[in-house]
Amino acid sequence: MNGDEDGALWEYTFGDAAKSERAYGIDRTKDGGYVITGHTTGTNKNTWLFKLNAELILQWSKDLGDTAYDDYGVKVVQTTDGGLVVGGNVITGSGVCAKVFKLNKKGEQ
Repeated sequence: MNGDEDGALWEYTFGDAAKSERAYGIDRTKDGGYVITGHTTGTNKNTWLFKLNAELILQWSKDLGDTAYDDYGVKVVQTTDGGLVVGGNVITGSGVCAKVFKLNKKGEQ
């Protein structure tokens, strides 16, 4: 395979710039796709999690977290049961805390 001048083999853009959606963590899934986590400032400032299939087509997208605080997904991994674990941070009125979500393979809590 040949990449572009920067060495990239492929490049896609996901999300909505108006919501300032950012990706911070990615993991390859058992089906050959990817799961990506980050942050969105859409309706609420939440952890953003989305799943791509092996053809890089969006399968689903979720906002996770408490509507009262800013949640940031930093790392995502697929678990042996096919589910997902997302680790990140939550900014509360009194400081920053760690936050962890466990979801099924469809991204449901």
